[in-house]
Amino acid sequence: MKKMFFFFIFLLVEVNLFATFENPLFMLVDNPTCGNYFRGQYEIRARMEPEGGILAGIYIGISDNFSIGVSYGGDHIIGYNVIQGYKNPGVEVRYRIVEETLLYPAFALGFSSQGYGPQIDRRYRIKSKGFYGVVSKNYEFIGNLSLHGGINYSLEYSDGNKNLNIFLGFEKAITEIYSFLFDYDFAFNEGIDEYRENGYLNIGIKGYFAPNIAIEFDIRNLLKTGEEGVNDGVNRVLKLSYLDQF
Repeated sequence: MKKMFFFFIFLLVEVNLFATFENPLFMLVDNPTCGNYFRGQYEIRARMEPEGGILAGIYIGISDNFSIGVSYGGDHIIGYNVIQGYKNPGVEVRYRIVEETLLYPAFALGFSSQGYGPQIDRRYRIKSKGFYGVVSKNYEFIGNLSLHGGINYSLEYSDGNKNLNIFLGFEKAITEIYSFLFDYDFAFNEGIDEYRENGYLNIGIKGYFAPNIAIEFDIRNLLKTGEEGVNDGVNRVLKLSYLDQF
């Protein structure tokens, strides 16, 4: 019931707002958008995860519509326990097929093998998106509002379950510097019942400081999806990014 409520609210807002042409950002809290880097642009990101984890990556615009990236990290990098590096680097590829217009949203296809820790057996706690398609649309609503939604097919096994999944979210500008982020993953592709129960609801605040620097603070898993006492609670993430061009 909660999942249908979030989906209905997303559709209602999509139908009733007026469009603008501003480009969307590259990522919400955990979910992708149609945002892309211009040719020669690059972004260096660092993400401080629960369990003392750190994930770092670099993402580059090959053309105005095609971007690639690579990332790597591990758990317990900060803290007392033994450092546990992720088994493989994460790879991101995204191609924006359709540009946004006054009437129609942008559309992009992509692939991401980067999930979010900790790693459990052959998978991340929050599974990587795998292959995905996403649409994005910007509106003028007391400042910019961008809406995003898509489907994905993860390659990570979860008790043999690899079904299609749905995700959605938005970014709302609060001031010229700060914006509010929201995303929701329906978790239809989870094979573990406790992980699929309510989906994953995340919120965040992002600040754009100086010309090239952004700082973001997120609160994740507000619905406390998961097995009781096992990586199931509300958690916090801090992200730093630097954007520039060659």
